[in-house]
Amino acid sequence: MPRAVDRQQRRDEFVDAFLAIVADGGLEAATSRAVAARVGVSVGALWHYFGTFDELLAEAAQRVSRRAGRRRDARVAGRRGLAALRELLEEFFPLDGTTQDEARVLIAFWGRVAHHEHLRDVYEADSDEWFGCVRRCLREAVEDGELATSAPVDELTAVVWHLGVAGQTDSVVFHPDADPVQRLQVVWTVLAPHRPGGTVSGATRVGRPRSTR
Repeated sequence: MPRAVDRQQRRDEFVDAFLAIVADGGLEAATSRAVAARVGVSVGALWHYFGTFDELLAEAAQRVSRRAGRRRDARVAGRRGLAALRELLEEFFPLDGTTQDEARVLIAFWGRVAHHEHLRDVYEADSDEWFGCVRRCLREAVEDGELATSAPVDELTAVVWHLGVAGQTDSVVFHPDADPVQRLQVVWTVLAPHRPGGTVSGATRVGRPRSTR
């Protein structure tokens, strides 16, 4: 009898293959034929586990988001306010090879959401989690006196969130060779008027991140 194949395990293998191909050759190389070949099966076998390429892309995007979320939580653990926000943003912005590859997957997925309503729930769940983390950091910054009590936390949360999304998009689509640290510095510039003295202190300046590739 043929060996039974665990369905989720095989789906995971296809997602692993997709992400590995993106890392090796970019998003354009991650075709259905290439993914199936990397797993060692026919393209028809791929469609047995995923109804459409969008479904595979959504699963890959969720995998990337969960992976980034675990790294974020590990970095933020034990920190509050702007120190926690700094760690969060260094994970959110594509600062190295790993996060740049992940950003390519996310940007491709976001582009599909605009035309496929059934993908929106996946996008919104991930966005809400990161948005909430940014808001918590800013509220803690107000509580700890790092930001003025008059700081409009909800509005600043939206600005910081959109700067992060714009930074990801810019790094993938428009200026992949731009200095990512400069993108991060924009966030501190936005927050500066709401800080005591109206400046960004050395404690929140972002150094060049370590490469993970």
